[in-house]
Parts: sequence; C-alpha cells; structure tokens
Amino acid sequence: MVFHLMMVEAAPEELYEFRVMFETSVANYALEHITPEGIQRLSDEVERHHQLCLENKAQPKDEFVFHELLYAVCDNAYIYRIGQLLLNLFTGPMQKMKNYDSSRDAEEH
Repeated sequence: MVFHLMMVEAAPEELYEFRVMFETSVANYALEHITPEGIQRLSDEVERHHQLCLENKAQPKDEFVFHELLYAVCDNAYIYRIGQLLLNLFTGPMQKMKNYDSSRDAEEH
C-alpha cells in the first residue's frame, strides 16, 4: 500500500486534501467512540502543543503527536495504520520546511 501511494503521480495538494478528508472523518468517528480517558489525553496534548506554539518552539513532529494520538484513541487498527501511513508521507516534506509556521496549529487542533 505504501509503495502504491508513493508511486501516485499527483500534486502535493491532492495528498493534503486527502489527509484533510481522512482526518475530518477520523475526528467524526472519534466523537462517537472516544472514551473519557481518550478525551483527556487529547486535551492534554492540545494544551502541550499550544504551549509550544506560544513559545515559538513547535516543530512539525510536535504536530504529528496530536494526529497519531487521535488515531490511537479511535481504537480501530485500520484508522491507526492508515493514519500513520499518511503521517509518514507528510513527515519528509514537512521536515524540509525551513520556516515552519506553527501559529495556526494550536487553534486548528
């Protein structure tokens, strides 16, 4: 699956759009299935990330922590694995960004 996705000849915007669609669906799924403990874990992570953003210390890897946690609290192996795959596809390009702007991250999460 990874190989096939890596071989897709498409604009980077299409991968981003797919990620947004996938994560919107994951968030909706989580709303129906998350446990109180999962809510607390996500809340704690949002607060931690928000603090990093306020201190201008957030990096792309910090944003991915929230997303991986969101996949995990869904307690669905397919959501988790496909989510990790998407994060892996985004990791390389985001780590190459010289001017990562985390100003919107905390608000969006």
